[in-house]
Amino acid sequence: MIKPTVIAVDQMSLILSGELYQIWLLLHHPNVPAIKTLEEVLKRAPATELEDIRTRANAMATLANAVVEAMPTTTAKAATKA
Repeated sequence: MIKPTVIAVDQMSLILSGELYQIWLLLHHPNVPAIKTLEEVLKRAPATELEDIRTRANAMATLANAVVEAMPTTTAKAATKA
């Protein structure tokens, strides 16, 4: 049996243009997750889903670490000069 994938679209991304949407994201969706809220959500997840969540989170962390490792050290300097 194929498990359906759930996809969510932020409606604001359909209304605001690229740069404005990015600003809106930074103001309304900071990159620091609300740990207490996340804990409440995860408490309600079945054990099998928790394992899937852990697997996906670990895969994302591995990919993110690979991207950081692959970045040239001069990227930060070049971005500040632009």
